[in-house]
Amino acid sequence: MPQYPTLTIISRHPQLPVAGNSQSVVTSDMVQQMILSAFSALGLQGKGKTITFVSSPWFVDSGSTGLIDKEIVLLLVYVDDIVITRSDNQLMFQLQKCLQGSFHMKDLESLTYFLGLEVHSSPAGAFLHQHNHTKRLIALAGLQDGHSTDTLLEVNAKYQQNDDDFLSESSLYRQLVESLNYLTITRPNISFVVQQVSQFMQAPTHIYLAAVRHIIQYLKGSSHLGLFLFAQSPINLTTYSDVN
Repeated sequence: MPQYPTLTIISRHPQLPVAGNSQSVVTSDMVQQMILSAFSALGLQGKGKTITFVSSPWFVDSGSTGLIDKEIVLLLVYVDDIVITRSDNQLMFQLQKCLQGSFHMKDLESLTYFLGLEVHSSPAGAFLHQHNHTKRLIALAGLQDGHSTDTLLEVNAKYQQNDDDFLSESSLYRQLVESLNYLTITRPNISFVVQQVSQFMQAPTHIYLAAVRHIIQYLKGSSHLGLFLFAQSPINLTTYSDVN
């Protein structure tokens, strides 16, 4: 193990019960102080070691945080849930032990479900999907008994604002679109069409509701799809764009 490991805390509004005091909760700043104390107890404080706190719940910019080619432990804190992953098992287990002295913590072993994300791990990698979230979305739209479709939007459809065709009640439209946006975490192939229907959240019309229902019909026939992260794949992000 390298002499100087790196710890990055990815946190968002944690409220965790403090050990010995059931009436107290901790804030994000308190969590950071607990982590610093844990590292101090492990003898890892200072001496060139890097501890970085990141506010984004999903993505870390390795260039700005200096995480390239270093050992790393990642903690994602959301309300009373903590997800921990690492590049070094020993460091992670040591950190868990120290945190259990300050928090009422229960180790649920390998991650299988978190905020609607389902995880299936194997030696080859991890498969991420949102099958149950998709099923709830289909039920919310009332399409459980409907047919599926092979396309995300109707071919050659032209969606323009129609001032005289507004929905009398737009809350369902917003709920559906918000759920679709969350689904793009594991279904990036729907990102473009979801962005299109997201432009009319303030004043949706019947034609846009029909477009949203069409997207959900497509998902009904492909709810099992997701992302597979290969264990041995290089950590590179490759993107393609057709500017024409």
